[in-house]
Amino acid sequence: MMAGARVATHLETSGQPGRVTIHVGHGASFRHACHHLGLLSRDDIARFSMFHARPSLICHEADGTWRHLAGAWKIREPKSEPKD
Repeated sequence: MMAGARVATHLETSGQPGRVTIHVGHGASFRHACHHLGLLSRDDIARFSMFHARPSLICHEADGTWRHLAGAWKIREPKSEPKD
């Protein structure tokens, strides 16, 4: 959760309006960041994963909200234990 908070802060402060900013990192920290940004519920953090080497596109809207635009979440098997 702390790594996600750091990533969320970085995403909020590093983007520039009207520009695409590319961020590369560990999927778990991005999922947790999406929770902090209001894109995923706390339960979704464990339900979803990210596909290896596939991009996700999130957009910081002018009104300060965030939106998931592209990139599918990988759904974990219900019985699998989260590893992160």
